[in-house]
Amino acid sequence: MDLKEVPTTNLLGDIVGFFAPMNGGKTEGVVQELKRAYYFGLNTIAYNNELNTRERNSIAIDGKVSYPAITVRNMADLRADFQMRRGKLEEYLGVSHGEEIAINGITHYKGYPLRAVGIDEINLFCLTEQDASETLDFMLWCKREKIAVFISGLLYDFRHFPFGYMPVLLPYVDIKQEKKPACMALNLEEIKCTNTAKHTQRVWSKEFVREQGLEQLVDQLGTFGFEHKDKQRFPTEFVPAPFFDQTVRIEETEQEKVMYLPVCTGCAKLPFKKETFEVYDLMVKNKVLPESGQGATLLSPILTFLLTEGWVRQEGDQYHALPYYRNKLGGFSLR
Repeated sequence: MDLKEVPTTNLLGDIVGFFAPMNGGKTEGVVQELKRAYYFGLNTIAYNNELNTRERNSIAIDGKVSYPAITVRNMADLRADFQMRRGKLEEYLGVSHGEEIAINGITHYKGYPLRAVGIDEINLFCLTEQDASETLDFMLWCKREKIAVFISGLLYDFRHFPFGYMPVLLPYVDIKQEKKPACMALNLEEIKCTNTAKHTQRVWSKEFVREQGLEQLVDQLGTFGFEHKDKQRFPTEFVPAPFFDQTVRIEETEQEKVMYLPVCTGCAKLPFKKETFEVYDLMVKNKVLPESGQGATLLSPILTFLLTEGWVRQEGDQYHALPYYRNKLGGFSLR
């Protein structure tokens, strides 16, 4: 579906999702729809999550072009801000028309209803069961109130796993716009891949590898060459992030210690995935963890990952896989 052929007023009550790997044009899709809504007589507002430390009170396209937004801690704050703005703007319906009014730093227009909302990086609002529940509740409220909702985000993390509770939202998205950028990877001959990207590749600078105390693993990680969106090439300066890296890393991208790239399946790399699951399986089966060899070398960062991400718990010197049960959202919760 070409959204540009659909009047925004025909989207009231719909959830429109823009999904793609990193650097795939998701935010641009949301911004275009918010700009378009103005010409159909609607006020709009955009939000992002404070976990995204790159942007404050704005959402950016390609890290350059900024669009005014409100940065919030969570969905509860987003909803409170939206309802406050909606209430203030309703006071001018039928009374005034077209005059600008600034509400907490965002320009709106008197006489137009607030009927469109954009949420960038919706995946950051779905990291926990409670987050996802509040996000879904807001989306369903918007549907009942005939408010158009435009969301953008990652469906999958850099491990190719569902990003938080994102699958919970998908059945309620009325229109899915999947962006398909080009793969940015370079092969060993430094020739750029021409395939369509399906995944997000996280890469670490070699400096960041040393900062993580993993310099002994540089050779095993291997290099990951790529051509950045600004056409600058990095054939040997970065390595693919290990599978056991933490799920959310944003601050490090500001110093370009960590970068994200759209890549195809053939070019995607996830070092130490096999080794991570070997350690995890030992815990599931209550077996002894490795004390020597490569397994022992990787044990510390893998244990940190498993504990931090909530796969296992520690009791004294013992590690146990955590039991889960299916919850009402369709995902899994801890017992």
